[in-house]
This record gives sequence, structure tokens and C-alpha cells, in this order.
Amino acid sequence: MMTLVEFLQQGETTGYDFVIEGLALDYENKLVKLNDGNDGVDFSLVNNPIYSKIGNIEVISIFKRTPLGDNGKYDKDGNPMIYELKHKFDWKWDMSVEDAKKYIRRFYEVCSKLHKTFDTIVVMPSSSNLNNTIAKAISETVNANNIVNTLITKELTEIVEETCIDRKSINNDYKNEKERSNVYDAIIKSFRKMGEYFEAKYVPKKYLKYIKYLNVEDDTNIRPMIDDKDIVIVDDIISSGASIRQTIKLIKANFTPKNITVITLLSPKMNK
Repeated sequence: MMTLVEFLQQGETTGYDFVIEGLALDYENKLVKLNDGNDGVDFSLVNNPIYSKIGNIEVISIFKRTPLGDNGKYDKDGNPMIYELKHKFDWKWDMSVEDAKKYIRRFYEVCSKLHKTFDTIVVMPSSSNLNNTIAKAISETVNANNIVNTLITKELTEIVEETCIDRKSINNDYKNEKERSNVYDAIIKSFRKMGEYFEAKYVPKKYLKYIKYLNVEDDTNIRPMIDDKDIVIVDDIISSGASIRQTIKLIKANFTPKNITVITLLSPKMNK
């Protein structure tokens, strides 16, 4: 029987392509289907959390992310499961209710093995309700007493463009005037694609570190839930890690948490 890795290495493109998350992807029709059979993934063998780190912060992932291999049609750092949940790029589910239950069961099984208790869940800002949904599910398994979804906010695009570009760091990293100009042009061009609030997805990932696009809300009602508490930051997917790094820096600069952990739906490192 051909293994999943062998299947992917052969580069077969007919019908559904399989990825490690246990999903079958029909690129032509943009369909996401569950596959936990012999040529997919046996969930019973891969139902443990995936651990990695961003700096010295522990990152716990529910599913392992794989590259799409779609010749640039979609964001290769994303995943059709996330696209469907966020209603992006016209991806749709193609699964029965029973299949959906299997996937949800897998999610809860992994969450139940986190073996951690957190005081507060901090929800990253998102254009969809997915992060709130993930946070609620995780709260049921790690016994968190508080869910805070207003601590971290996105800045207005106009404000970011005017005051939040780290020009000093760009000048230090790019000594050549033409290279610096290209960086500035790419960043400014990305702003034109955004709406009222800054959206990191439009900025080339290598330039995100030069932009401060998140803010922290120092609410007197929130502070007791962060100071001296074990907190977990929840985000659906980690791409470059810029947003998480910026969030951690903001929290440490404005609060005194006992410990910070990150939980994400899809792992920050793609498995090639």
C-alpha cells in the first residue's frame, strides 16, 4: 500500500491530492474533503499536539501544515482548510456530517492532550470568527477561566502608513539606496490593497518585521487577567510569525504575565 509521503513524492495530480492533515484537496473544483483511509491519515496515529518554538515561547499546534504545491495559484503558506473556514478563494467542504464529526473529534482529542492549565486565553484579531471558535473549544479542555478578545487590536491602515514603519531598521538592513527604495515601494504598495484596518497578508513576509501594526488595550478590567497569570495566545495559523512576535512583545512591555504559550490550529513550520 502506497504511503502518503510516497503519494506526494510521485506528484500525482489527478483527482484529490492528499496532505498530512488528513485532507483531500481537489484543486480544480476547490473542494476540501476528509481522508482518513489507507492513502490518507489514520487519525489514531497522529492525534498528539505538535510542539515548536518562536524564540523562547512554546508553540502548540493542533494540525501539521504542509505546502500546497499549487504553482503559485494560492498563498503557499496557507491551507485550504483555513481558506474554507475563512471563506477565502472559493474553497468549499466536500464531506458528510459524519466526516465533519471525525475532524472535530480529532481537534478535541488533540486539545485534551495539552496537559496544561491556563488562566487566560488571549484571542488574536481576525477578519473572521475562527479564532474565537478555536479559543472556545480550547477553553473547554484547558480549564481557562477567561477569554480576552479585545487585548490585541489592529491599527488603522492610515496610521500604520504614516507612523508605524520602522525606517531606521530598513536603512540599517539595506545600505544600497535602490534596495531601500524597493522595500519602501513594496510596503507602500501593499497598503493600497487594504481596507480601513491593516492586513498583514498583503505585505511581503520578509518586510513585516519593519511594520508595527498591532496595538494593546490596557484596560483596567483586563489587567487582572494578564498580570501574574499563565496566558495562552490563540491564532488560527502562523505564517511568518511576525504577528505573534509583535503580540508577545506588546504584552511583555505592558503587562507582567507569569508565562506565555501560543496555540495555533496549523503548525508554523511546513513539512516538505
